Amino acid sequence: MKGILACIGYLIVLYLFLFGSQMHLGPISARNLMTFLFFLYFIWRGGKLQMDLSVKVYLIFLFIYLVSNIINGEFFSIDFLRVFLGNHFACVIAIMVLSTWVNTSSKLIRIIKIIVTLYIINILLSAFQFYNSEWAWLIAIALSEHAVVHSNISSDFIDSGETALNRSIVMGITGFVVTNGYFIAVFCSVVSYKIWDKYLKGHIVAIIMIMIALYGAFLTQQRMAMFSVILLVVFIVIMKMKLKSIPVFVALFFIFYSFLILNEVDLGRFTEESDNSDRFKLFETFSVFVDSPLALFGGLNQYLQHYGGRVQHNVFLGAWVGGGFFSMVLIVILFFSTCIKSLFLIFKFYNNINFYPIIFALACLVFNFYSLTHSSGLHTGEPLFWISYSLMNRARSLCIPTVQYK
Repeated sequence: MKGILACIGYLIVLYLFLFGSQMHLGPISARNLMTFLFFLYFIWRGGKLQMDLSVKVYLIFLFIYLVSNIINGEFFSIDFLRVFLGNHFACVIAIMVLSTWVNTSSKLIRIIKIIVTLYIINILLSAFQFYNSEWAWLIAIALSEHAVVHSNISSDFIDSGETALNRSIVMGITGFVVTNGYFIAVFCSVVSYKIWDKYLKGHIVAIIMIMIALYGAFLTQQRMAMFSVILLVVFIVIMKMKLKSIPVFVALFFIFYSFLILNEVDLGRFTEESDNSDRFKLFETFSVFVDSPLALFGGLNQYLQHYGGRVQHNVFLGAWVGGGFFSMVLIVILFFSTCIKSLFLIFKFYNNINFYPIIFALACLVFNFYSLTHSSGLHTGEPLFWISYSLMNRARSLCIPTVQYK
């Protein structure tokens, strides 16, 4: 009983830290509260921040980002304070706490199981939202202020009884459909971790989880989520799956797509053509921004006011807009340093009995890949990434083989 209550507690804590930025108690969000409690825990345990190259670059970026926003006059803006304190500071605290708390393999596995549980709950709620279940939308509204906004926009749809096909609104427990897409794609490698097991039974369980992830990506109608999961599957097949597992994998996919074809299932936004005109407009707007006085130190609110009112959907361009040229340079360095380290660990441990560094390394790669076409990324301070990155480092340090990598 005590163990069950502890797991429920961990589940709630992880949920609030990942998605609690839209749950407020007055001016304080649930994530702010969790961040404060994590900070107290870190001090109580006498922890020490463990910094590799990427964490050092991240801290330098935060300093430059802070200075740039002091210079451009947006230091006291709500948007800057929300991102800097609510996101970036929370990420730094997460790095500190995880490096202190995750000191055994059993704790690492416990976190993985909690992520799997949260993932399945999210997919289930997403499915009910997709099929327009009123109680599922009420739960989403109760969990997030973001959901209130989106439900108001889609009130006619909710009353109609139609499905969410062709509508990118399914948010699950995350509060926002884009966040839902990130969560499903990034943690797909974590929930399917048994694919790296040596037993066929583990492979079958992992394949089922991958199918669930694909279904979840379909529910969100987020193209990048679906594309990221498919690329991850292809990578896993190439890297690890043994010949005896491939027929099982192919058979399950054949059954899945046969169901779609025989039932004439409409795939919604995935089969629609897109002229990408909105993305081209963003690039055109950015080209004007580069030649403006804002280009050196940035300024998100000034950019939105003078250049079309839409944020850039790219991690590098978004960093330039929000923190200026030097912030963008540091994000480029951070992006590639985290990708290189992730790839290093994947190829170093892919044939090792301890495969846990791989699943979090893949999560980091998927996040970075995803951020190339969305406004959320390393520059906005996403706990989803830094939790994955910190657990990757902890998993590596808990491995039996000694790997020298800085």
